[in-house]
Amino acid sequence: MILVAAKGILVTVAVYFLALGGVALLRPNTARQFLLGFADTPFKHYAELAVRLIVGGSLLLGAPSYTHSKSMAAFGWILVTSTAVMAVIPWKFHHRFAQSAVPKALRYLPLIGVASLVLGILLLLSIVTGTDAQQVRVGQPRAHHGLALSFHALAGHRNVQFIALCNQCDVDGSRKSAPAPRFNRWRVRT
Repeated sequence: MILVAAKGILVTVAVYFLALGGVALLRPNTARQFLLGFADTPFKHYAELAVRLIVGGSLLLGAPSYTHSKSMAAFGWILVTSTAVMAVIPWKFHHRFAQSAVPKALRYLPLIGVASLVLGILLLLSIVTGTDAQQVRVGQPRAHHGLALSFHALAGHRNVQFIALCNQCDVDGSRKSAPAPRFNRWRVRT
């Protein structure tokens, strides 16, 4: 459930980046007004911190199940760490910094728009092509291995071959005549 929420949050962030990129390229004045509005009030400052923390946490939670998981985790840690730093400094410092830095950055608004579009596309591709979209490979699939496979898929492992040995299956996957599908051992190979 949490991983589904994290995926939903990251899809929303990707759509946000796509929209920001489109607005920056097609309506630059609207994008300027939007970007200059950050950290104007304490409410906006703390709302930004909350959003950054939620997105960073979503990146960290979902990273193992997406392609480029190390990059996703690194961005998540950057967001969480920088948010922790911003949480201990007064919001007026953030406001002064934004008032001096954002106008300088707005000189490169077309570049910001293109980078935003690329970031949104890469984030969506990473989510869509992650392990949630890939089928987990099983040595010898058996109906009674389904529960273990479900737990494995929920764990969000990436590019993993699952091997389950129960007392109904031999090592080669051939059927034994054991009565109950109790697992003796299982392991995950990466």
